Amino acid sequence: MKTVNALIFLILSFFIVVIIFTFLKKNNFFEPVNVGQSIDCYSEKIEDSVLNLSAKLKYIDAFISFNNIPLDDNISNSLGELNIELDKRTIIFDYIWSKIPLSSLCDLVELEEVKSVFTLHNK
Repeated sequence: MKTVNALIFLILSFFIVVIIFTFLKKNNFFEPVNVGQSIDCYSEKIEDSVLNLSAKLKYIDAFISFNNIPLDDNISNSLGELNIELDKRTIIFDYIWSKIPLSSLCDLVELEEVKSVFTLHNK
């Protein structure tokens, strides 16, 4: 009789755990909250202002700081391949305002010409 009770307890425990995880998953408890949790890389080039943005964003409006301005053709081509849009009217010292796809953020900071990425938005 003790074995049957232990088996019933084990089965009930399993179902309770499954129900709890199903409920948590349904209520989005496992989804990343911010960009820092949703990207697969870590770099000191990505400022906290970017890492704290909502993970639901597809694009990040941010400043990119470069080692050299004006940009040479190689870096311009690399940015184009990453679908990063630069607003060249907004050049301030070595910063350019840009629209960065969240999926390209890690590849962007791997470029040697990029010093940092930060934003003024706190969405």
